[in-house]
Amino acid sequence: MCGIVGFLDKTHNAHAAVGSVLFAMLRALRCRGPDSAGVALYGSGHAGDLVERDEVVTEALGADYAAYYLQVKREEWQSYHQSVSRWETDTYLGVY
Repeated sequence: MCGIVGFLDKTHNAHAAVGSVLFAMLRALRCRGPDSAGVALYGSGHAGDLVERDEVVTEALGADYAAYYLQVKREEWQSYHQSVSRWETDTYLGVY
């Protein structure tokens, strides 16, 4: 049996325990069966900062992997913001 959970933090609290909340949700799903589990973070570039400060995430992933993961995600976020989408090209190129 599968399960999907979601978490949307609209407080913009820089000290929110995002990792604690996410891992509590995953632990709750653990009893539903042997399927794998994972976490995907979407949002501003500050999402990585929240995860980095959360001890639960660092402990669960290990300090070295957590640092590597956050570096990759920050580079991905920066690359995303440097790209121009097809929609932007189609919408704005003719205007200017």
